[in-house]
Amino acid sequence: MSAFTYVVEGHGRFPVDLLPDEQAWPRSLHDAAAMGHFGARRCEMQGVKHPNERRWRAAGWVVKRVDVSRM
Repeated sequence: MSAFTYVVEGHGRFPVDLLPDEQAWPRSLHDAAAMGHFGARRCEMQGVKHPNERRWRAAGWVVKRVDVSRM
């Protein structure tokens, strides 16, 4: 099984509705807090599947980096 760590950048409302389908969560408390802020920001996410970059982009956010590690 693989684990995926990635950075998303965007502004406005964070697309929390994507997280269940993405099977992802914020990597740290700092990232969780940043999800609630407004304006331009970046959040590091962690999940069990590769992020769907098209879905993130449709929500106004861009996936900047994806790291894969074995669990």
